[in-house]
Amino acid sequence: MEQINVIIPALNPDKKLIALIRDFIDAPELMQKIRAFIIVDDGSDSDHQPIFTQLEQLPLNNLTILHHTQSR
Repeated sequence: MEQINVIIPALNPDKKLIALIRDFIDAPELMQKIRAFIIVDDGSDSDHQPIFTQLEQLPLNNLTILHHTQSR
């Protein structure tokens, strides 16, 4: 089976990003195809950091969050 990586750049995301990742989690047939989730915090401000904290708490072993201090 072919495996894919999901890369999501995010600048000041809202709860829709959490909902999107939960949609993946709720689709086991899709999750079997995903090797890794990589979410890039592209310089988000401090008000939006709790979104990344909530993402880190989701039940995903294959989730990586990268943080940039400024937008790239």
